[in-house]
Parts: sequence; structure tokens; C-alpha cells
Amino acid sequence: MRLTNEGARLYELAAPHLCGIEEAASLAAGAVGQVQGLLRASVNPIFARNVLAPRLPEFAARYSQLRLTLVPQQDGGDLVADGADVAIRFGSQPDSTMSSRLLLETRVLTVASRRYLVTKGRPQRPMDLVTDECTQFVDPQ
Repeated sequence: MRLTNEGARLYELAAPHLCGIEEAASLAAGAVGQVQGLLRASVNPIFARNVLAPRLPEFAARYSQLRLTLVPQQDGGDLVADGADVAIRFGSQPDSTMSSRLLLETRVLTVASRRYLVTKGRPQRPMDLVTDECTQFVDPQ
């Protein structure tokens, strides 16, 4: 088998570019071994303080070439427009072309002060709270 004249001409024209492509692929493959650069993470401030903060020293030691910027969560914000690389969210998320992964399971807590329990008693079901004065924290997400 031999190249046609057209094939030989194509190779002659493409060969210098193939070297550049090979060099770029080698550089990219080398970057995979070392996590580096800037990572912008959109997170809930309470989650950042209570869950992420205690683990940040370990994370920084493991990925010393990575600069992490925590960005407060924007309700219903556009992650791409906000410049976020990753986001941590709670609950089911709207349909999207973005990839997601379950990181942990959480639960919703209903809490009461001792004083409330002494005065009102312990509610047996959610409907018991309908007529009481309660402070509710509702996360729109």
C-alpha cells in the first residue's frame, strides 16, 4: 500500500500541526496529575461554616496548588453566569444538563425550647403546630 498523491500532500500539510497537537495533548495529560488553579464553589454559608470549614486544612494540604474560593449560594442563580465551577445544593434539583452527585444524606429537624415544651407540651404530629406561634426557617431551595 502507498499513499495517493492527495494523501501524501495532506500528510505534508498536516504533519507540522500534528506535532503541535501531540505537544498540547501531552501538556494536558500532565496537568491531570496535579490539581491546580482556581476552583469557585457556590455553597450555603451555614454548610460552609459547619461542614466544610473543619475539613479545609486537610483539603488545602492535599491540593496545595489549588486556590479555593467559596461563593455564597445565590437562590436560583445561574451557576455558569455566576462563574461557579461547582455548587453544593440541598434537596431535589430542577432538571438540568449539569452533572450532579449525592454527597450526603441530611434530615430536617424540628426543635423546641424547654420552655415551649413545658408550656405547650410535645407535639405529636405536624398539625399540632398549626395554631402555635413558631419561628420557621424555610430554605427556598
